[in-house]
Amino acid sequence: MKKHSKKRYINYTKKENEMKNISYKIPNIHCNHCAHTIKMELSELKGVESVQVDVNEKEIKVAYKQPASEQKIRDLLIVVSNI
Repeated sequence: MKKHSKKRYINYTKKENEMKNISYKIPNIHCNHCAHTIKMELSELKGVESVQVDVNEKEIKVAYKQPASEQKIRDLLIVVSNI
């Protein structure tokens, strides 16, 4: 009797590696120097893919994936923007 082997394929996506986007309103952004400092500091966080800072709207948009997390980004923003 011939034994048939069945190959099993598991198709999954690692949700933790998906790109995530988050935005924050930062009232302490007053100038391009503030924006540059925040952008440079956040960009150094491993996993952060892009940082956009709008001085007029006092808003930051961050695209990230692991190992960055919302908590790590928030913690760094508190330090950098003196909230």
